[in-house]
Amino acid sequence: MSWWSWLTGAVQPGDSCKDLPLPILIHTHPPDAVPPGPLEQGMMAVEQDGLIVHAVSGVIQPDGTIGDLPEDQLEWARRLSYRHLRREELLADYGIPIIPAGMIPTKIDGS
Repeated sequence: MSWWSWLTGAVQPGDSCKDLPLPILIHTHPPDAVPPGPLEQGMMAVEQDGLIVHAVSGVIQPDGTIGDLPEDQLEWARRLSYRHLRREELLADYGIPIIPAGMIPTKIDGS
């Protein structure tokens, strides 16, 4: 089974993806339920198996596999992931607390 099936719940964690490198952020939307608005710079959308996948750029490799980000991009990806989920109003779905507005840097530098 592909990792797309694992992401959508068709495969339970640990079944066939023990060695799967976990990205900072990757989540799916049905094509008819993609939140409005443009993606943040540094995010990408890919259509696969009838789903729209949102991921931090660099997580999905050209061959369609999931890869690791370089160590120096992890903090950038973490902040970008937070902003993306906040915009899509999905923080609670992932158990992420809301950070007060003054505590979030206004600019995210990434390579």
